[in-house]
Amino acid sequence: MNIIEVNFEKLKKYIDEYILYNNDGICLSVGTVIAYDKPIILMNNDTLNFLKTKNKYFTTNNTNVPMVFGCYIAVAEWLPFGEVELKWNMN
Repeated sequence: MNIIEVNFEKLKKYIDEYILYNNDGICLSVGTVIAYDKPIILMNNDTLNFLKTKNKYFTTNNTNVPMVFGCYIAVAEWLPFGEVELKWNMN
């Protein structure tokens, strides 16, 4: 029995809202594509492993860095299982 369910629609909504309210209307236009800065998603390793097995949105980039909804995932072991935090990418 699978009793853990991840609400990916809610996560996507929070990511979209985070992008909307943290880009200050500034974005990078590359040709015809508009690229917004995206947050980094922090989660513990157990949550990440669960995402890998259950999420059709989970991907990795060409350097094998995990991503979901186009956002990089970073391991933050202080977070409890199932919780995520969004942090601004300060590049």
